[in-house]
Amino acid sequence: MGYLLYLSIGFGKSGLANNLLILIDSSMKNTYLYILFQQHRKVFCCLIIGLVVQGYFIYKGVETTPFFNYGMYSEASQGIAVFSSIKAYDKNGQIIPCRGNFSNNFNRYQLHFFAQLIQSDSIDNIQAVIERRFGKQSPYSQFFSKALCNTPKDIQTFKKWFETHVGQDSLVFYKENFRWNGDQFEILNRIAID
Repeated sequence: MGYLLYLSIGFGKSGLANNLLILIDSSMKNTYLYILFQQHRKVFCCLIIGLVVQGYFIYKGVETTPFFNYGMYSEASQGIAVFSSIKAYDKNGQIIPCRGNFSNNFNRYQLHFFAQLIQSDSIDNIQAVIERRFGKQSPYSQFFSKALCNTPKDIQTFKKWFETHVGQDSLVFYKENFRWNGDQFEILNRIAID
């Protein structure tokens, strides 16, 4: 209460500003940021810069860790009539396993991403997100596009990379479409991916 009384009797603009600083200074002495500023100025500066950058990303609509865009939970998902899956078969017609352990889960993820690129005519889905958030001609957009997006040439080399990764030669990739018929999945068709 004494601080508020002292603040209210300040004279002139400079007197009021000085009294306000004294009030803020006296009320913040026990806060984390004040102690951090006094003891570790570099860490304090990094924290403030990080908060400003995080604020900018939130303003631009970029989802960053540990803050997520909760809009993905805002509506119920729609039912799917046909499910698709990409599978790799060796030269003997045996399926390459993509479930069970970490390596197999990684393989499944890579095949799924490959299928998305094939479906979008070799245009990386991340490209649209970058352009929407940073603009098409901004330097940020160009930098992130080069660093994060796949090119059609990268997609052509995927098959050879995947064969090397799983230790198999002459793999054949298929896109298989399924429909749930009540108690099991029914294969609708199988399309070879070249």
